[in-house]
Amino acid sequence: MITPIALGAVKRYIAKGDKENPTVWLLGSIDSIAKTKIMGDSLNIVMKDGIPDVSPNLKPMEQDLLVVKVGLKGFENFKVDYKTEKILVGGVELTVVSDEVIRKIPRDVLTELASEIWGENSVSEEERKN
Repeated sequence: MITPIALGAVKRYIAKGDKENPTVWLLGSIDSIAKTKIMGDSLNIVMKDGIPDVSPNLKPMEQDLLVVKVGLKGFENFKVDYKTEKILVGGVELTVVSDEVIRKIPRDVLTELASEIWGENSVSEEERKN
């Protein structure tokens, strides 16, 4: 049986290098439509002589940034006010963390958070076997 994505659920996460008085990041999953739109915006696909030619539309780091903007639902022990804004992704309006907040998160932490958020919207190896 495949487990549905727990929309609205929040996972508490501490970055690997954050040992003393750590920040707790509150991560949500990205629903399948938003994830598809993010992935779709990341690629530019055109047909050339009947063969798809795929090129990146968003660089991987820009995609990570967008994933964190969508999936970060809050934090504890981070000396910044949590603020959101609305953006369009693939024609769908999403409420995301504001650029003002994202600017204050170190790049290496953004990459780690993006990896955790992407993982929340995946079928586990055990579910694949079933």
